[in-house]
Amino acid sequence: LFNTDLCYTQDTSPNAIILRAHSKGIVQYLTKICGITANKKVDIVAIPEIIKKADDRIKFAFLRGLADTDFTVTFKNRCNKGHDYPVIKGSFRSEKLIQDLEIVFKELGFKHSVYYNEIKKDARLSHDTIIHNIYLYGRLNFHRWLNLIGFSNHKFNRKVEKWLREGVCPPGY
Repeated sequence: LFNTDLCYTQDTSPNAIILRAHSKGIVQYLTKICGITANKKVDIVAIPEIIKKADDRIKFAFLRGLADTDFTVTFKNRCNKGHDYPVIKGSFRSEKLIQDLEIVFKELGFKHSVYYNEIKKDARLSHDTIIHNIYLYGRLNFHRWLNLIGFSNHKFNRKVEKWLREGVCPPGY
């Protein structure tokens, strides 16, 4: 994509690698053209304008990448029918990111709900953290997601395959 050499490092996770590029040009492109902040500002992360203004195909690709890395997929046990009710959930410290996701989900025809200002205990920090959540509930939303966006995350695909095959997917699968 950027026509540059990458430095390869093995990650501690067995399913990951680290690729690094040291390029001022790439940083300037990402910050000036794409609108991505260069500093660690987790509380004010937002969807870049270039993505918000893009066509649906680009939005789908963005959502797939975000979901693969930062969402969870679970199947709830409603009405004691087994773990058959799909839920896609994103949790972030940035309220702005959740607001942007609400707009994008609405534009793309997804029904969603949000839960702002959840106080979470963070084992890595010595204090509580406030996070914000966005949810896509139900079979219709889930099938719509699978047809339009899908997942590249192996763990999510394994859960989806089990659910499609058996109608349920228990926790820990």
